[in-house]
Amino acid sequence: MHSVLLAFGVLCAYLVGCAPALADRRDVFLATPEGGQIAATLDRPDGQPAPVVLLLHGFGGDRHEMTVAGSEKGVFEHLAEALRKAGLASLRIDFRGVGESSGAFVDTTVGRQIEDAWLAVDWLAASDLVDGDRMAVLGWSQGGLVAAHLAANKPDLRSVTLWAPVISPARTAPRQLGARAYEVALASKPNRVITSYLPWGKEVRLRARFYQEAALYSSAGAIAHFPGPLHVVAARADTVIVPPVQSARSLLSAHRGPQNLTIVAADHVWNGLEGPDTLRVEVIPPTVSYILEGLAALN
Repeated sequence: MHSVLLAFGVLCAYLVGCAPALADRRDVFLATPEGGQIAATLDRPDGQPAPVVLLLHGFGGDRHEMTVAGSEKGVFEHLAEALRKAGLASLRIDFRGVGESSGAFVDTTVGRQIEDAWLAVDWLAASDLVDGDRMAVLGWSQGGLVAAHLAANKPDLRSVTLWAPVISPARTAPRQLGARAYEVALASKPNRVITSYLPWGKEVRLRARFYQEAALYSSAGAIAHFPGPLHVVAARADTVIVPPVQSARSLLSAHRGPQNLTIVAADHVWNGLEGPDTLRVEVIPPTVSYILEGLAALN
């Protein structure tokens, strides 16, 4: 019954606006060890510092994520709005080399993205704008892989939500970036730049190091070390994370804490190229509800 009431409250606040909260939205810049910056957007209810959710974008995305058809907002902007209406703050970041952050995308590695996530965690913990003692994390696609590795070493997170997460980059990279590029990278010096193409034709330039480090990371291996609440959202028609539902279940099998699985009849981008309905009705409400449950359970 508690879950049902929470879900109804989230849906009501998001779709109808029955519990509006004034917005306090600002861009912030986090310092990196090499003297650069990570661009981020802090979105929070106006008033006292609220619990906060760190949002980690996917490969090729940015902190707002792809613009949803029929709206002028990115996926993470829709999510941040729903979190705010539920009384939660959020911080969404551009990984280094992406968006307004410093650095070059060619230097991207999973390890560096995990470092960026930790910089964001440290910033939130020190900020008086949010309640840094009550923090959750959500990652989408490769951001889910990053979130799982963050959680492995931060057991006090109130919950972890993984949207269509990469399970193993050693399996995903050859399929998405090309088996030939992966083979060449493994046989190259780490700094060599490898040019590949995503399935829809977009050119991607990454150093061989990205591919060579892929085998070091596993969402299932990482999430096994996180004892808190885990929510996995799988897209049944996903062609990036294959097989989608079985991959999600593998994470739940590895995890030993409270958990929940939501399966959505959607593609990897929650049918966002068609419109916002799937995201707004089937993905965001259970996501926000589970985050609220994690916060309530540990108060």
